[in-house]
Amino acid sequence: MVRRRVRIRKASDRKFYYINFGFEPHGRFSFRLWVHPSLVKKDKKGLFLQFPVRASLYEGKHDWTRILRPSNNTVYDIFIKCSYLGTSHILFEDKSKIRNAALYKDYSGPDNMGISEGFLVEVKGTVPLTYRWTRVDEICGRLETGVNMIFPNGRIKILDCTLSVPLDHEMRNFL
Repeated sequence: MVRRRVRIRKASDRKFYYINFGFEPHGRFSFRLWVHPSLVKKDKKGLFLQFPVRASLYEGKHDWTRILRPSNNTVYDIFIKCSYLGTSHILFEDKSKIRNAALYKDYSGPDNMGISEGFLVEVKGTVPLTYRWTRVDEICGRLETGVNMIFPNGRIKILDCTLSVPLDHEMRNFL
């Protein structure tokens, strides 16, 4: 299970809950997720949202906003971290299960050299989601791949995993 810290914006005696996803060049976020108050939980450290969550994902007024409201669907937060000088990619196996998805990117390092990829994915009902991921490490020239299945209770089952495969020059140019 993934926990994301929730922030509060106050306006005219009302509280609005949100999470910024991604970290792109110049300190921008990929999108802001406005969260319905009934989905927010509280612990000793503050407010948080726990994924997967029973909710629906909607597009907001702007292309950089999304809205999360309670429903019978399931929203997963899938993120593959890359190395300092690498990239990661996510592909979904059965796209017919996906109702809505929002991509976010996380640039790492002081020069934004590594690009990690993540998705908020809404599926119909409580079905598990299977996704294929790749991670390329440019420093060591390695390719890592895998296939995972995530369940509505947050459990991740690793179906296939290949780590540390050396890349030849032609394959590195292809990626």
